[in-house]
Amino acid sequence: MAGVSHGTVTNVLNGNGNVRAEKIRAVMDAAEKLGYTVNLRARGLREGRSHTLAAVVPNLQDRAYADFVTSFQYHAEKAGYKSTLYVSSGNLERERELMRQVHSSAPHGVAVITCYDGEQDIYAEDHALYVGHRPAERCDFLGFDAEACGRLMGERAVRYSRVAFIADCCMYSFQRGVTRAFAERTAAVPGCHVRCYQRTSFTQDAALAMSVLSAGAAPEAVFVTSFELAQVIRSVARTFFSMDDLPIYTASPVFTLPEDDFIKLELDYRLLGCEAVRRLIEEGREAAPQGKTLPCEGFRSWNPPAVSTPAKLSIATLDSPAAQILVDMARYYTRATGTDISVQVYPYDVIHELLCNLDGTSDLDIIRMDATWLSWFGPRVFEPLEAIRPDIRSDMEHLIPGIAGQYGEIDGTLYAYPETPSPQLLFYRRDLFENTMIQRQYKERCREELRPPQSFEEYNRIAAYFTRELNPDSPVPYGSTLTLGNTGVAATEYLMRYFSLTTRLFDDEGNILLDTPEGVRAMELLAMTQRLAPPSPCAWWRETARRFAQGDIAMTVLFSNYASEMIGPASHIHTRIGYAMLPGGNPLLGGGVMGCCRTSRHKQEAVDFIRWYCSEEVSSAATLLGSVSPCQKTYKNYQLLDTYPWLSLTQTCFAASHVERVPANAHGGFDERRFLNILGLAVLKVLNGALTPAEAMRSAAERYQRELR
Repeated sequence: MAGVSHGTVTNVLNGNGNVRAEKIRAVMDAAEKLGYTVNLRARGLREGRSHTLAAVVPNLQDRAYADFVTSFQYHAEKAGYKSTLYVSSGNLERERELMRQVHSSAPHGVAVITCYDGEQDIYAEDHALYVGHRPAERCDFLGFDAEACGRLMGERAVRYSRVAFIADCCMYSFQRGVTRAFAERTAAVPGCHVRCYQRTSFTQDAALAMSVLSAGAAPEAVFVTSFELAQVIRSVARTFFSMDDLPIYTASPVFTLPEDDFIKLELDYRLLGCEAVRRLIEEGREAAPQGKTLPCEGFRSWNPPAVSTPAKLSIATLDSPAAQILVDMARYYTRATGTDISVQVYPYDVIHELLCNLDGTSDLDIIRMDATWLSWFGPRVFEPLEAIRPDIRSDMEHLIPGIAGQYGEIDGTLYAYPETPSPQLLFYRRDLFENTMIQRQYKERCREELRPPQSFEEYNRIAAYFTRELNPDSPVPYGSTLTLGNTGVAATEYLMRYFSLTTRLFDDEGNILLDTPEGVRAMELLAMTQRLAPPSPCAWWRETARRFAQGDIAMTVLFSNYASEMIGPASHIHTRIGYAMLPGGNPLLGGGVMGCCRTSRHKQEAVDFIRWYCSEEVSSAATLLGSVSPCQKTYKNYQLLDTYPWLSLTQTCFAASHVERVPANAHGGFDERRFLNILGLAVLKVLNGALTPAEAMRSAAERYQRELR
């Protein structure tokens, strides 16, 4: 039907070979008319191995198994594999039957959370990866460090004199390890008396909970190895024993948002799913059996510091996606500590005026400002943090390396805490860039491969290809966005292009380097982009993200703290977003910082709140809600990485950024806002046709030398 050879059809359907665009279109049109799809099972039989990964789990009601499956399927598909799921319902015979079905389909690999409990005859399927529980030493295994889990639980248990410990089925290797380590740790403390219970497949959880709470003197704390059982114990304790405050410690999947009912020793089952996919793909079915354990990170706590006398704190914040999250988190802090917190959210221009006019009569305790304003306003409005908490630098060890200096220091003095550090990233329509026919058409038209652009020259060529006015065959109307809502935003559009060409904005004497070949070229590149974007530029980054999410633009550049806006309920491209380093590899850094106002009457309490708000637990939860985090551990949370995949690249950008946008001799501070006004006005004059790029750069340099030098 396509009028081409079998070999051409094969190359097109497999995305291989040097096939011209018109032939690709002919084959794809014929396949659509015939209703043809590739038979993956037949392909697998021919190749001796399919491009499929299988997972067998006991159920999907258990949050841990659901997290594992979600991550397993996501990372399998991300690696180009299909995934199949089988549910054994906790029945060994059904699991055996499912394993026979799995192997008959010849998958590339299979991961099994087995329900084998040691009572039946041992079995171990060849080339299966056993997850969580190792039925025999000869089995390939991936799970968590049971000894560490039991030891950490035991260290908490010895704080009490009467403890109940409930283990899941001890025939499972993980449960045996936890139980053994817990017993060894608590036995070393004579004053800690432990009553032990075991849950089996025949145990009624409610009845077990009743017996635990009613046997003799009530336990001061309960330790459970199953989160589902912990939920039952909490319900029974409240309903039948009025024990609302009973401490219940439990092994648990990761909960990024706060959950106060339990003290959770969290195990990252999403990481387990990701690691299982990696093991199966890299090692395949012929790998020799081996074991690997993932770390147990310890207990995570949302609890704010104890407050002896609740204060009233007043916070002023720049409006951004993180502002409403701050309001919500402050509400939680108030409920936990009794500290009344008032959060005042201001637009960009208003908070700048507020900071310019701040005086001794201000009742503000905490200010959250744009990170680029810190050079000018930091020494003027913030109390140095070490003057309030001399040990505060040691409290920053959990942050991304180097970020405290980038976002908090002025001339060696720490004025602010990094709160939402946000590098720029390139986002693009992955489905367009990976489309075989589009790739071929682009190569024929532009004589180069279609890939995420490495420079802004390449960015403009790709954007031109995807702009329908210049290419009637483009699948989308526009190739790029522009954000020009005010002079500060317009200046940022220029600076990202400028710093793709050089790292320095000033020479050693403090002279600005705008009227230079690099300065003029950056303006020329920006002017070229104007024709490749919608005629009405976006006013702010949030609008840019939402505009890109509509699906009619091929590429955009965003600060990472606005990227979550692309996957809202109205997004048309939720699953089709690609991301890469900013063209030029030298991203601008933005975001917000928090500091204690010099005029605050509650400086200690203000710093306590800032430290709590920038802790890993709170920052990770804020990230899940759409913000970003300064904490290293956040970027290893697979619930967050699965939701916002670009976070894996974000952390790299801080080390890659070598932007020197403040004069080296600006010891009195650099008024970034005034400078951006000068530069942004030059940008707008070029885009409006009033000046050429060379004239605008010369004018901006002269005005800077005259007004700010």
